[in-house]
Amino acid sequence: MPTLFAIGANPDLRWIGISVVGPASYVTGGFDPGFPSVGAPVLIVGDVQGGFFLQGDYANKKVKVFWCAGSGAAAVEVTAATNLSGTTFRVVAAWKE
Repeated sequence: MPTLFAIGANPDLRWIGISVVGPASYVTGGFDPGFPSVGAPVLIVGDVQGGFFLQGDYANKKVKVFWCAGSGAAAVEVTAATNLSGTTFRVVAAWKE
């Protein structure tokens, strides 16, 4: 279960921080780290953990996980069914309700 906490708020924008364990079987296209069901993200920032980094998918309210195969290699989305359950990701998002 993700940990969700408010960093700050104003009438139009809510800042949230999420700490979540990655999925045991990643689905191509990303996963929902526990974003609120109401509203839409205006900023998604994820950390780098275990060689993986996150990219926000604003339209689908998800984060995609990427990695680099080696020095100088282009970043690619991890393949479907990759086990990320040993990795805890942290996400900060600005959310418009």
